Amino acid sequence: MKIHIVDAMPLHLSYAKRGADPNGMKLRILLSYWYYKDTDLDSLFEKYFTPPYPDVFADSGGFSAMTQGAQIDVNEYAAWIKRYKHLFNTYANLDVIGDAGATLDNQHRLEDLGVEPIPVFHVNEDWTQLESYIEQYPYIALGGMVPYMRYTKKIMPWIIKAFKLAGDKSVFHGFGATSWAVIKNLPWYSVDSSSWGAGFRFGQVPLFDESKGKFVTAHLGDPVSCGKASKLFRSLGFDPLDFADRSRNDRSKICAVSALSYMMAEQWLRNRWGEIHIPKRETNKDELMLHLATWSPDIKSSENSQFVGGDIQWDTFQHVDADLRLHLSDTSNGINYGDADKGIKVHLADAQHEFGDARRAVNYLQNNLDMRKP
Repeated sequence: MKIHIVDAMPLHLSYAKRGADPNGMKLRILLSYWYYKDTDLDSLFEKYFTPPYPDVFADSGGFSAMTQGAQIDVNEYAAWIKRYKHLFNTYANLDVIGDAGATLDNQHRLEDLGVEPIPVFHVNEDWTQLESYIEQYPYIALGGMVPYMRYTKKIMPWIIKAFKLAGDKSVFHGFGATSWAVIKNLPWYSVDSSSWGAGFRFGQVPLFDESKGKFVTAHLGDPVSCGKASKLFRSLGFDPLDFADRSRNDRSKICAVSALSYMMAEQWLRNRWGEIHIPKRETNKDELMLHLATWSPDIKSSENSQFVGGDIQWDTFQHVDADLRLHLSDTSNGINYGDADKGIKVHLADAQHEFGDARRAVNYLQNNLDMRKP
């Protein structure tokens, strides 16, 4: 189980990296071609991260482009992948929601251009297409699920059928899986979700309660809500007053506690399902991964705009290990990565010098979240 967090501002996510490093965790982030096609990624990484750099999964951003009435050129996408291949561990097909034929054509064109993305199967496409993918690919993405995440009873039968068809031949990534019920009740290889960013977007901090296997929401600036969740805040080494008192709200700490909460959720899922392996691999140390997505600030008037940039596609892993993986994805050219990286490192510094119980929190993360050095 590996967590991938997607966000619209790289600074948020760079907070997380600084927190991951001292704990022996390897930060994994997701970058979208649509938002980063004109960005010098080498300069971006030099600006927001310190070596070792995060592992990167690259996705096309086809869903985001579509919502903005634009199209992505498959040749330009392939060229971008090749240019920054030294930064990428994985990359995805350029899928076209609503056009299975175009999606398949892009899969073949990318393969002909020398890149090997995982295929994407969408809700409402013919099941024969998924059956064909299953015969050829051990790792497949399920897309088009975002509109159904609030109506899990409608989407679960479709997902279950996909799992039954795959059997032990293929494993799945779930795009835009924001529903905890969808995430926890099936043995996904990986998923992405926008829910982690609710704290700095909507003032609702998600805290994972491992004893109950679910998330608890603490509202920023609400002493009663934060007081009820004080034990969870302190278990991660944070002072609840930093969240209950609006004047003390620190975006870096909000990012940090949210990211760490999802790491706990990741470990809980790993314990629940065990290791999920990609079939037909010579090296099979892969485990279930949870990727967390967020909105794009460029979209201002869509009912599902908070999910733009979160319909993430995945490529097969060429070199994988069993480390705990936290993948943070972004659509804002570096801003949030810096925030997230800085935030958890600030948190850890506070944990060791200011919070009375924070050293215990760091030890908790190291001992209970199975955080192995990269």
